[in-house]
Amino acid sequence: MTAAIPRALSWAVIGVFPLVGALFVLGDGSALGTAVAAAVVLAAVAAACWGGRAHLDLPVLRWSLVGCAAGFVLSELTRVAVASGGLGGSRALAVLPLVPALAGYGLALLFIVVMVRRVASQAGLVLWIDAGLLAVGVTLVAWTTLVTPVLTDPARVQEAAFGVLYIGIDALIIGLVLQLSVRPVARVPAFWFMLGGFAAMTVGDVGRALEVAGRLDASPAAIDVWQLAAFVLLTATCLHPSVAELRTGAADHAVHANPARLVISYVALTVPTIVLLENRSASGLEHRLRTALYVVLVSAVFARMCLTAVHLARLQRTTRHRADHDELTGLLNRSATLATLQRRLDRTDGRTTHLLFVDVDHFKQVNDTWGHGTGDAVLRQAASRILRASGPGAVVGRVGGDEFVVGCHEDPLAVATRIRGAFAESFARPDGEPLAVTCSIGVASQGEGTGIDTLVADADVAMYSAKKADRNSIRQFSQQERHLADETAQLRQLLDGALERDELAVHLQPLVDVDGAIAGYEALLRWTVPGRGPVPPDVFVPIADGAGLMERLGAWVLREACAHLVPLRERHGPDLYVSVNLTARQLADTGLHDAVTSALRSADLPPTALWLELTESSMVRDTVATRENVAALRRIGVVFALDDFGTGFASLAHLHDIDCQVVKIDRSFVARLGEAGSAEAIIRAIIAMAHSLELSVVAEGVETRAQAERLRLLGVDYLQGYYFGRPTAWDVQAALPAPGRQIA
Repeated sequence: MTAAIPRALSWAVIGVFPLVGALFVLGDGSALGTAVAAAVVLAAVAAACWGGRAHLDLPVLRWSLVGCAAGFVLSELTRVAVASGGLGGSRALAVLPLVPALAGYGLALLFIVVMVRRVASQAGLVLWIDAGLLAVGVTLVAWTTLVTPVLTDPARVQEAAFGVLYIGIDALIIGLVLQLSVRPVARVPAFWFMLGGFAAMTVGDVGRALEVAGRLDASPAAIDVWQLAAFVLLTATCLHPSVAELRTGAADHAVHANPARLVISYVALTVPTIVLLENRSASGLEHRLRTALYVVLVSAVFARMCLTAVHLARLQRTTRHRADHDELTGLLNRSATLATLQRRLDRTDGRTTHLLFVDVDHFKQVNDTWGHGTGDAVLRQAASRILRASGPGAVVGRVGGDEFVVGCHEDPLAVATRIRGAFAESFARPDGEPLAVTCSIGVASQGEGTGIDTLVADADVAMYSAKKADRNSIRQFSQQERHLADETAQLRQLLDGALERDELAVHLQPLVDVDGAIAGYEALLRWTVPGRGPVPPDVFVPIADGAGLMERLGAWVLREACAHLVPLRERHGPDLYVSVNLTARQLADTGLHDAVTSALRSADLPPTALWLELTESSMVRDTVATRENVAALRRIGVVFALDDFGTGFASLAHLHDIDCQVVKIDRSFVARLGEAGSAEAIIRAIIAMAHSLELSVVAEGVETRAQAERLRLLGVDYLQGYYFGRPTAWDVQAALPAPGRQIA
């Protein structure tokens, strides 16, 4: 059966109740009224049985629901039998309906408690205190209003007391049902049906109690119709599929200070207080009972206030901790770290504060290769190791993605050595596999008038010096490094607009074959700053790469190099090529393929006319994007050359993976040709290896005739160096004769 049918049945039950209620009131004790009442209560039991099996997964919920309905039905039947005299005239029988009614209330409480269990796990005692406050307050008011006026009539006081007991339990159940309202997902039709059902039951119990106390003159049917309304609404609750949703959803973490709950506490205390002040005629046992109830009520309110205060204090501590600490590592965050260190700098106890700036080496590669889950695991382990190695009294905080700061008073180099040693042990990836991670550490010490911003900046400069030097190393700050850092920052700012100011140019240096004929050109980027002069490429290229400018500059160099090659090919032959250097960042750039194809298309050059030179470091920094770019460009015919071979970390596996066609021997080996040593043997080995892999070999840095002749005898395919031509502007290069400098 689909959910639409029971949902429609639940609304239909409510829809026909006005007719059923009217028939019951008109029947008022007749056979018709009795038949209507019997039909309603039997329908409630049947709905509890069917709805429990259909919608509730827990047996305790199903059976408590059925038992609750059966208890109330049995209580009503017993009450009617006692009232009609069918069970005899003994007044002791007046308590007989109380037994099944209390059983029904107990099972109703069990049902509600299981329903609100998830709320209770968050609210704790507050849930029970709030419900208890309502119950005690209502009981106190009901006692004063209903029992006190009939204390002189022993025949009626017993029934009035039972009525007060019913009303108190009704209030407790309603208080617990209201706990479900703190979860928006629980405000479904079944919630409102249940709340309305118990509210109708409360109205009926209050009506009967007022009738017993002589304060209400109404027909029994007018009072009992509320009991029937309760059965109808609870029947709809059992039938509606949303009854299963009452146990789902997250609890309100602000439950202690919920305004509606505080209003209930206020009303539960003030209304009984007003009633007691208006009616102070009680004495003896009745007075003591009322006083005891009032003491319980006030104590509950006080406990409620204390629990709320404790919770708010705990919440404030948690909020303050979250505001000052990094969520991932648990260390102090940037603002809290700097504030704590500034307080240390402001002290006048004579101790010098040292600051260590710790950066995890190649952390971006960890994220790119193994994912951010592994990166987070590395950061947590790194934070733990740094904290342990820093020693007691040190201030340790995370100030950036993979950057940590340590403030200490002891020898900073000793602390830095311990931290670096802590990274020597392998880190653990989430899958349990080991991972080698190192760190670079910069050290700065407090000087006269040094502020925390300056100290952090100095340590940061030293850290970058450590990364630039060799990584996994320690560097102490010096003023020379500050000067270099300031100069780098100035160049970075100038470089950002150099292209627009027409300060950049592409120069070409020829590559010749072993016969001395020009085979191609290497495009080299040059930068001249007005008023300062030329800036060496080994200075500004790393700056541009680190500042994220090489993608834009690289695309411009590709276009310029291809454009320069066009008139050269027209003058000296269609086989000339041009080679362009790429950094590791450019090689991993998702826009590289488009930049290359756009440059070739605009110059109308075939892909084979373009060589892309890669450094060994860019091959070692292998990423998915790098592999995809190389594969896509190789498919269209672009040639890849490995630059500076022999000086880095490339291997035969890298040569195979990257599918290079050209190997360029580093100039450092060429410069040592003819000297005692292994330079020539290394060159011979590189040439033999390359040729066995069907790769072409270029020797860089050729500056003398002797070097050129020796390299030709060793078997290189191309030569490049000052002996054949320096890098010059393309229009000058275009005027060179085609054969170039001949080797005799």
